[in-house]
Amino acid sequence: MVKKKGFTLIEILVVVSLFGIIAVIGSGSFFSLLRGSTKSKTVSAVKQNGDYALGVMERMIRNARYLEENSNEQTCELGMTRIKIKNPDGGSTEFSCDSSTISSNSGELISGGLTLSSCAFDCREDGDLDPDVVAISFTLLSGASVGHPEEGAVIDFKTTISLRNIPE
Repeated sequence: MVKKKGFTLIEILVVVSLFGIIAVIGSGSFFSLLRGSTKSKTVSAVKQNGDYALGVMERMIRNARYLEENSNEQTCELGMTRIKIKNPDGGSTEFSCDSSTISSNSGELISGGLTLSSCAFDCREDGDLDPDVVAISFTLLSGASVGHPEEGAVIDFKTTISLRNIPE
């Protein structure tokens, strides 16, 4: 009797099934890894934008000579959406929180793909003895596309700044 070499139908089905199971498990792990990477990049971009905006405002407000009346006719109140400072060089800078962005004299401090939420400037004037204190708080959101919540990020930013009150 001559013996034929080859695989039986059952052996081929078992091997194909094993490859299918490995492919399903591997693709699930791969897509999970991609989602994690996307979330990490999104959080990093939101954090970088918020830190930049907060850093610019913090540096300029800290070195300001004093607070001025802003375009909303407010100087120092709780929950303001605009704050205006007198710069050391004699110029003025107004920071504003509009419905979509934070700006400085109409120049945006955050990039276009982000949404601004609950932004406020709170300040306290202590008179001539103590420096003015300004608290800034805002929330940045990265828009997640429909069906992809891993692409979204929400980060709160807060700081309190004391003006140095540089003499004129």
